[in-house]
Amino acid sequence: MKLNRKKGVVIEAVVAIAIVITSSVIVVNLLSSSFDESKTYDNLNKAKESMSFIDSVIRELAVEAPGARRTINILSDFGTFSVDGESDSIKFFMESPVSIIESGTSVQEGNLIMTSGPTMSAYERDVDNDGITDLVLENEAVLFAMKKIGSPSNITSINTTSIFTMIRNKRANVNITPITYIYVDDMLNTSTGNGFTELSEKGTSIQSASIRVYVNSSGTKEYDAVFTLRSAQDFAELEIKNIKDK
Repeated sequence: MKLNRKKGVVIEAVVAIAIVITSSVIVVNLLSSSFDESKTYDNLNKAKESMSFIDSVIRELAVEAPGARRTINILSDFGTFSVDGESDSIKFFMESPVSIIESGTSVQEGNLIMTSGPTMSAYERDVDNDGITDLVLENEAVLFAMKKIGSPSNITSINTTSIFTMIRNKRANVNITPITYIYVDDMLNTSTGNGFTELSEKGTSIQSASIRVYVNSSGTKEYDAVFTLRSAQDFAELEIKNIKDK
């Protein structure tokens, strides 16, 4: 199986599909808890006002001179703000028992995207009990695990044919261990070299997370392979990026 700089390819049960979010897109995620309906709509409107304000500040800074900055204070007792560097977005999570948006769908209002549905987790654990720590992305449908290899400050030997630990279809209770190559420009020697793997973030109740595979192949190419799992999807997405000739 070949992966090149233009596209990702299905890896066993994993389908590659890209979703692009611009730097000013803001996400409001609605989960489920115990607020009454009127309180939920009130909190939603407050969240939209806060996120729209942040968006306006970002747009002002985008047209100002380099180094321009702002200090803003945002307080909330009904949800959580977070910054997602992987998608260049600011997110606000709140819980809701009412069906404002159908689960698994999204609604866009200007630069504001509101999504509803389940969440996922990203963590480190030895999922196959082989004594090697794995990087794990997991939601209700899929568990996607890859070996933890080196770190940005500890570049070590890496072979993309043996980095996968497990892909588990949780609904069918089926495990597979993919054997594949990641290489660019039809050059098989770009599948090995020195590098590392790392999680984009760790946590629970998040909307998406990625595993970055950095490869500095033997005298030819340098690149990142980024595998992303999102909360409401039963597949992982693959992007080959930052390709450099050596």
